[in-house]
Amino acid sequence: MAYMKPEEIVENMLQAGAKKACLPVKQLLIRGFLAGAFFGYATTLAILAATQTGWVLIPI
Repeated sequence: MAYMKPEEIVENMLQAGAKKACLPVKQLLIRGFLAGAFFGYATTLAILAATQTGWVLIPI
């Protein structure tokens, strides 16, 4: 794995953000719905695994 300087990482992040900011509304909505679906799936999987194993997700 090649080493990258923090400045290069920040520059890449800024470029990616600028690229996403120029997306049309349709693409933003599609990406938002897919992100929500993935988060919901991951949460459901985590809760299912926690209930079947008896592990506590959030220790209180």
